[in-house]
Amino acid sequence: MPITRTITPPKAKIEADEPVVKDRPAASLLRSWGKRMSQGSVAPIPVFIGGTWSLAVPRGNKRILQVAVEMNKG
Repeated sequence: MPITRTITPPKAKIEADEPVVKDRPAASLLRSWGKRMSQGSVAPIPVFIGGTWSLAVPRGNKRILQVAVEMNKG
């Protein structure tokens, strides 16, 4: 008799007091990603997360760069 297995995702731990970790890519990577976006070879995808807009940029099959969009009011 085969054994049935159920795969469940781990429970997410949501803590409002934990700081958001921000990682800044190297300047050379930012230049190459910016160049690809300006040439139109990569289409950024606008996403709305937690009340703010950001851009998700596909970087291959497994990676996505997420860029926060900040607007100056003035």
